[in-house]
Amino acid sequence: MSGSSPARLDRRAAPASAPDEPPLVVGVFDDEVRAEQAVRALEVWRHANRGGGIQAVGVVSRGVSGTVTWRARGVTRPRRAALVGLVAGAVLFGLPAAGAAGLAGWVAASVVLGLAGLVGAVPAAAVGGLVVGVALAAAALAGLLAGLAGAVIGCLVGLLVGFIDQQVRGFHRPEVAFAADSLPPGGWAAVARAQPVTEPAVRAELVRLGGVPCHPALPPDAEPA
Repeated sequence: MSGSSPARLDRRAAPASAPDEPPLVVGVFDDEVRAEQAVRALEVWRHANRGGGIQAVGVVSRGVSGTVTWRARGVTRPRRAALVGLVAGAVLFGLPAAGAAGLAGWVAASVVLGLAGLVGAVPAAAVGGLVVGVALAAAALAGLLAGLAGAVIGCLVGLLVGFIDQQVRGFHRPEVAFAADSLPPGGWAAVARAQPVTEPAVRAELVRLGGVPCHPALPPDAEPA
C-alpha cells in the first residue's frame, strides 16, 4: 500500500447489491492486526504466484459510527506517483541540459573572450574567471528551465501511472461498500479480488489464517474509487 492516509466512504451512498457474485473474497477478522497479517500473507502469495488471478488485496474496516475505511496494498497512489515523477523529471531533464549548456557556454566564452583578451577589450588576467562565470550561468539557466519542464512532464506522467494503477489494482467503491456489509461496527476484514478459478484457494487461505469467510454480492457496474 502506498503511504497515503486510508480512503473513506460514506456508506449511506452505497448502491444496492446485485444477485451475481463478484470476484471478491472477504475474510472477517477480530482486529486490525490479524487482518493486516492476512493481507500481508496474501500479498506474498500474489507475488509468488503471478498470473494466479489475485488482482487486489487490502483491508476494510467499519467504524463504530459506521464510517468505512480501506487500504489497498501494492497500489501506486496518484499523489505519490506525481511526486516521484516530478523529482525524476526535474533530475533527468535538468542535469543533462545543465551539462550540455555549461559545456557549450564554456567553449563559446573561451573563443569570444579569448579573442577579446588578445585585442585588449578584456583584461587578459580576467578571461579565465569570465569564462567560468559564463559557463556556470549557462548551466544554471538551462538546468532550471529544463528542470521545470521535466518536473511538469514527470508529474503528469506520474499522475497517469498512479491513476491507471489504482483503477487496475485498487478497490472500487461498491466493492468496499459491500465488503463492509459483512462487518459489525468496529470490525476488520481482509479483502482480495480474485478470478473465479482462484476464489476457493484464496478463501481457504483466509480461513487458514483465522478469518471467517464471506462473499458479498456486488453490482456489475462497479464505479472506480
